[in-house]
Order: sequence, then structure tokens, then C-alpha cells
Amino acid sequence: METVTGESGFLKAINLRTFSAGLVGAVVGCTGPLLIIIDSASRAGLTNEQTVSWIFACYVGGGLFGIFLSLKYRQPLCGAFNVAGVVFLGTALVQFNYQDAIGAYLITGLLLLILGLTGLVDKAMKWIPMPIIMAMIAGVLLSFAYGMLDSFKTIPWQAAIIVTVYLGFRRWYAAFPPILAAFIIGIGITGLTGGINLPDISPGFSGPILYTPTFSLGAVLAISLPLLVLILGTENAQAIGILKANGYEPPVNAITAGTGIGTMIAGIFGGHSVVAAGMMTAVCVTTDVGPKETRYGAGVINAVIFGSCGLFAGYTVYFVSAFPVAFIKLVAGLALINVIDNALRIAFGIGKFRMGAFFAFVIAGSGIVFFNISSPFWAIFVGMLIAAFLEKDDFGVEKQSASNIKR
Repeated sequence: METVTGESGFLKAINLRTFSAGLVGAVVGCTGPLLIIIDSASRAGLTNEQTVSWIFACYVGGGLFGIFLSLKYRQPLCGAFNVAGVVFLGTALVQFNYQDAIGAYLITGLLLLILGLTGLVDKAMKWIPMPIIMAMIAGVLLSFAYGMLDSFKTIPWQAAIIVTVYLGFRRWYAAFPPILAAFIIGIGITGLTGGINLPDISPGFSGPILYTPTFSLGAVLAISLPLLVLILGTENAQAIGILKANGYEPPVNAITAGTGIGTMIAGIFGGHSVVAAGMMTAVCVTTDVGPKETRYGAGVINAVIFGSCGLFAGYTVYFVSAFPVAFIKLVAGLALINVIDNALRIAFGIGKFRMGAFFAFVIAGSGIVFFNISSPFWAIFVGMLIAAFLEKDDFGVEKQSASNIKR
């Protein structure tokens, strides 16, 4: 199999398919998650300048993370921020001085860097069976499929046309990326029907704020440790699992260490984390994107667009608010169809750890939260307990490679 290297290899990796995957992934990453930051910042009582700085740090940091790792390892490694952490901080930030929270972000990054350099995360990941990881991923992404169906309640006939375009291109003209066709037609239909409504605010450029961190034991215990668990147990675990399921060998230690460095740098500007993006990586890694050797181009394109959204955060907030949520949910659901299908095949098609995978799937899909820790972590935790209790023999049997599962 030909290896794509050098400048000519990179040019081959930038094509219509990788561009469309990178674009769609970035659009999804620059809409819903961005609005969650705005909502959490509002609940925490942050100023507009602090909110924009938070967005700037997370998006620019995630973009640089994705560009560097995608190019270095030739894998579609998208960078983003921990969305569950944003929701968690909406209430946690109220309890602490903001400079103490900044200090807690830096401690989180330092702990991640140490874990990456020591290789502990890579060793731990090898003990988690692939069916349980993929069941967790399928459960998490199932909400995107339900969101796609929910769009029919709000924009029924527009949604029907968009889905028809997607299926039509997939059936009769697969040479043109079906998701890009659906996205373009969707924007046109949404605009023609008056669905694009620009908010009554003035867009503009606002630079980041450089904070001086302070440190308190309370903030470290209440913010740093929960963020550490959320990052390792949700976004990073999803991205690593998705890459493995698609035949890649993700650099777990480099991802973890890079997450730590990115989180520390973003932290001094008010960003709570920089992580490997599970959902966006899922969009950029499917077989629809093209040969395995060129899919990293989608990661680079995704990272450039994602980072640009942070660089021009004031304008991004303005334009993102104009699109209906139903349209974004529909596009995201369509983009993840293949990913969900592949995850389910690996979770339940191998024939091992089926009970553990079942519980992981159900828990991840439920969206439950205990102790401010979201469902992906509990899905892995409970799935492993069930497997250890009921499926001990499966741990002693060589696992069937995920690459043998028909995609």
C-alpha cells in the first residue's frame, strides 16, 4: 500500500472528499459546542470579553493541536475542547475566584502532560476491550442520530429534501461527497425559506485576555480532578477508539501529552481544555472520506476551519447564531451514519464482551451524570465491571482485530 508522505503526499490528501469531511466536522464543532460555552459563561457570570477569550483559547488551541498531530502522524486527529467540561464549569465557576479556576486549568494540563510522558494512559487503554470502547462511542453518537430525526419536527419538508439529496448522491453519484451535497442544498433551502436569521448584535474582533493564575486547593479538587477524568474518559477515549476501529494506531501518549500542553497554554487565556475531538474525528475518519492514507487531510482542513472560528470568535458567534439548530442537528446526524454503523458492528459483531458492551452502550446513550461526571466515563467503568464479572474468559482470548469487521 502506498504511503503518502512529503509535500506531494499532502497535496493528494487535500481533495474534495477530505475538504467536505473537514468542513462538515468543523461546522458541527463550531455551532452547538460554541453555544454551550456561551450558555455556561452566562450562568457563571462571565463578561462578554471573558467569554470571547474562552472561545478563542479553546478553538485556536484545538485547531493548532489538530494541525500538528494530523501532519505529524498522518492521521485525522482533530482537536477541540471538552464539551462535558463546559457544562460542568457552568456551575463550578460560580464557587471560585476566576483566577483560581485558571490555576486549576493549568494543574489539569500539567497532570495530563505527566500521564502522557509516563505512558500510563496508553497502558490503561490496552486493558479496555475494543467492543466496550466502541459500544460507548455508539451510545454517545446515538444522540446525533436522534437529533437528525428531531429535525423533522421543526423543519419537516426541508429535512426531507436534505435527506433525499444525501441518499440520492450516495446511491447515484457517490463520486461527489453526499454530505457536502446535502450541506450545500440545506443552506440554500434554509436561506430561501427565511430560516437564516442574523442576531441583533454587532460582530467584531475581540482579542484574548492573558490571565495571571492563582492556585487554591479547593479549586484543584473541585475543578482540576473532575476535568482530568472528563478529558480522559470522554473526548480523548472516543477519538482514540474511533481511530483504532478504523485501522489506525493512534499515538496515545502523544495525544495525552499534547492535550496537557494545549490545556496549559489555553488555560492562561481562559480556555478550560484542549483535547482530541471524538465527534469531529469520527466525521473525518470514515471510508467516505477516501483512502486511509489521505484522510489526515480532512483533519488538517478541519483544524484550520475550527481554529479560524476561534481567531474570529466575535464574528463566529454572530453567524453561528443565525442558523436553526434543527439544520445543524440534521447535518451532524447524516455525517455520522457510517461511524455509528461501524461502531455497532465492532461492539456486537466480534462476539466477545457482549454483555459489557451492552451496558456500555445503554449507559453512554442515556446521558446520565453522576458526581458531575458524564455518561461516557460511566459507560466504560460499568462495562468493564460487567465484563470482569460475567465475561472473564474473553479477557484471556485473543481479540479478533477490528479491521476484520466488514465496514
